[in-house]
Amino acid sequence: MPAKVEADTRVVLAKLNALRDKHDFQLVSMQHAELLQQWQAIELKWLSEEQVSTLDKKYSAITQKLESHIAQLSKEHEAAQQVLAEQQRQVLALASLEAIGEEIENALQLGLETPEQIQQDWLEAKVAKAKDTLAEANLTENQNVRDVKQHLTNLFNQVEQLPQLVSAIAEFKEAFDKLNTVATSEDESEFDSLKQQFEHQQKLARKKLASIPNRLQGRFKANLAEAVNSWQQAMAPLTNKFEKNQQAAKRKARDVKRLIEQGRFNVAFGVFKGFEELYATLTEYYKQPLTSLKADLETQLAEAKDWQKYASAPKRDALLVEVTELAATECTDPKQRAEQVKQLRRRWNELGRLDTDAEKQQGELFDQHIELLFAPCREYFAEQEQQREQAKAQRVEIITQMQQLTELNTQSDEFDWKQFESKFNRIAKTWRSAGNVDPKTYRELQAQFKAAQSQVQSQLIAFHKANAEQKAALVEQATLLSQSDDLAAACQELKALQQAWQTIGFAGMKAENTLWQQFRRVNDDTFAKRSAEFEQQKQVQQQNDEVAAAQLAELESALEVVVHLAQLKDLTVKLAELEYSKALSARVAQLEAAISAKTALISKQAEQSKLTALFAALESNSELPSQFQASLTTNLNAGQLLTRIEILAGVESADSQLRMTEQVAMLDDKHRGEHADVYYYLKQLLAVSEGSVSADTLARLKAIFAI
Repeated sequence: MPAKVEADTRVVLAKLNALRDKHDFQLVSMQHAELLQQWQAIELKWLSEEQVSTLDKKYSAITQKLESHIAQLSKEHEAAQQVLAEQQRQVLALASLEAIGEEIENALQLGLETPEQIQQDWLEAKVAKAKDTLAEANLTENQNVRDVKQHLTNLFNQVEQLPQLVSAIAEFKEAFDKLNTVATSEDESEFDSLKQQFEHQQKLARKKLASIPNRLQGRFKANLAEAVNSWQQAMAPLTNKFEKNQQAAKRKARDVKRLIEQGRFNVAFGVFKGFEELYATLTEYYKQPLTSLKADLETQLAEAKDWQKYASAPKRDALLVEVTELAATECTDPKQRAEQVKQLRRRWNELGRLDTDAEKQQGELFDQHIELLFAPCREYFAEQEQQREQAKAQRVEIITQMQQLTELNTQSDEFDWKQFESKFNRIAKTWRSAGNVDPKTYRELQAQFKAAQSQVQSQLIAFHKANAEQKAALVEQATLLSQSDDLAAACQELKALQQAWQTIGFAGMKAENTLWQQFRRVNDDTFAKRSAEFEQQKQVQQQNDEVAAAQLAELESALEVVVHLAQLKDLTVKLAELEYSKALSARVAQLEAAISAKTALISKQAEQSKLTALFAALESNSELPSQFQASLTTNLNAGQLLTRIEILAGVESADSQLRMTEQVAMLDDKHRGEHADVYYYLKQLLAVSEGSVSADTLARLKAIFAI
């Protein structure tokens, strides 16, 4: 008990002293009261006066410092409570102001929507109440308070301006209603008048809307925008048609102007005719921007028509000379030569009709030279045609390869999706790099290729989607695990999910990257939390180990002074109740071994003491100790019993024949389930001898038990 009491006092004092490092007033107060109760419960009577005096001094010093610490914490706690109470008062006052503001705002909204329900007196009373509350609240300035004050100020102003606002809103609604009365029509003849009427009413409504404060325009502006959008959508078929034709007419007008500047009058006349056709489809509203442009083009074309004839003759002569010179030069670039032929033919046609015989002879001469000029191109284009045929055959083969992919059995468990996708990508790449064919053939082949490609892509998309769903499920599982309280187990399961992730195929470029980033982020966050938790547990365990080490040191010190088996049993129980980590396991094992060794030593000493007392009684022919007294339950004689004691003790017997006989008999007893130890045979020997043995037997017994 003295050792236990001393250990308990050390633990309580240590815990009391540790409270000085804590700063939670309520926690410190509660634990302080509990530790004081534990201290009062300790029975100091088991300690010496000197130990009690020392403990009282330590207790007084620690409690004095601790009470000072608690007093400081109490002041801080009370100050914090006052701050909290003030904050709560401010929050309640602010909430009251916001509630009053909401009432005023709702009443204002009702008044703006239904002017006949305006309650001006009620609103003014609410404003007065809000001002009084604001003055009495004595609020601490912060952004939230400033926002509430600003909002209330705006509401006060709105209440003052409410009659003017109601009037402005009524005027807007009247203009808005007139705007909604403008009809829509599919008749092109009515378009201009309806559009003019609508734009006038829209302009008037916007003017009335501008007289309403910006903060109140939102709903009305939205209604106006909706009405405008609705009318425009109803008229959109006609509007789109006229705007499209107007833009096309503008483009043709620009083309006509450019052609006139280039001197290409024949083409300009043809384009101008198209301009006139488009112009005729427009209403007066859409014709207006084009009227002056049309008149200007007509004037320029009239002037051009007069001198075109005069200007074309020298140009034909110059063009014939140019064609003749080009026909005499060697062709080095067939494509360039073909383009030259095309341009020369176009320029000749732009010079106008061939009316006279001389002009017709010039036309025949031009055709002859153009034919000579184009002759070298024919071979080149024939070769190009052959290359296109080869490219066509190549593309047909590529289509066949893609179609073969569509015929594969993708439902097989052994199907290699990775190889399948690789082949698909390779075939698609080959298609893109294949040779050129003529546009018509390319469109036909492209349609066939796209059909097969789409089928394969559908299979791949379905495969990617299935993989994405599996990986999304893993992400969801990982997310749930990241929220687990048992992070160690969660991390082990996450490792299994990582292995499962590797077995799932590709999920598509976009989904694969997105899912992987999500999965990786969840894993990283969970392992980071596990590391933080482990570090925290490590710190807690370190603190527990310090306490356990102190308790272990007390048990080690107590072991040195124990002399009774009961004390050793108490130490064993306390050691079993001790909570410790692996770091202290070797020290605990060492103490357990020391306790076991001392237990064995004390047990042996007690046994030897009992035997010594027995042999002393035998030598003095006095009464045997009670623990060696027993009823006679055997038929064996003293010699047989003594021999069996020697056999069990591993001591040689004088009569080897008797020893062998007894060994066989003991083995037979064992087979029958009968077991006896040395002390059983010793007690039976004393019972057979009636408490008195011969000197020889006593000497043999002393030798057996080493007394």
